[in-house]
Amino acid sequence: MIVRTIVAFIFGSCVGSFLNVCIWRLPRNKSIVIPRSFCPHCQAPIRGYDNIPLTSYLLLKGRCRDCGKRISPRYFIVELLTGAIFALFYFNYYSHPGNLFIYLLLASALVAITFIDFEHKLIPDRITYPGIVVGLLASLIVQHQAPLLFSHIPKLNSLIDALLGILAGGGILWAIAILSKGGMGGGDIKLGAMIGAFLGWQPTLLTLLLAFFVGAVVGIILMLLKLFTTKSFKAAWKKRKEFIPFGPYLALATLVTILKGRIILDWYLKVF
Repeated sequence: MIVRTIVAFIFGSCVGSFLNVCIWRLPRNKSIVIPRSFCPHCQAPIRGYDNIPLTSYLLLKGRCRDCGKRISPRYFIVELLTGAIFALFYFNYYSHPGNLFIYLLLASALVAITFIDFEHKLIPDRITYPGIVVGLLASLIVQHQAPLLFSHIPKLNSLIDALLGILAGGGILWAIAILSKGGMGGGDIKLGAMIGAFLGWQPTLLTLLLAFFVGAVVGIILMLLKLFTTKSFKAAWKKRKEFIPFGPYLALATLVTILKGRIILDWYLKVF
């Protein structure tokens, strides 16, 4: 089991290497297939032995072999993070290979979306629209996620559950965008719909609650830090939307729901 989990980590870090390509190219409307990987500074093609996940970055000390300029640590972080997610998901869901595959697809998309949203404040339609379709197709192929994540939820028709998930994830965020007059972006709405297609409507509701909770806590902390540095509440309040976009909160909440959703729901039912 340990060996297989390590293999999952290595495979995940390789996927993370590809996600780095997507993170850099998709916001720039470039092909993720051609040309081969190259240095973002000097455009020199990256040699195969310099493109080994995690290892090459460490051996090159985070610099391009050709121009010597520093490569963003984001490349290493994405590979490490994706490898860790793959290992965690495999360890928890190896006995459900179909669901595991779907979860890994979703997690990969969420990693790419998170770092693109951090850097560019946008969530590419080239990820969310195909993601919604894949989520719907997955509901026809494997047992849907809700009964697997939450033992208290009766089994529904998988396709219906996926459609309800799209309505829950996208509809609630759309309603918030309307009521807050732009407080929620269109990319967040599509991301919510994509998550709903993969998870079904009940896990999606928990995901939204977790995302709002974490977003509120982090937002308050960052606003207080801004307040202490500027000593102006008005300036801190105006800057509140510039801290962290909502996409990463949704991504983190989705991963938590997949890994610990059943525990959270059990705790909630016992307490309330």
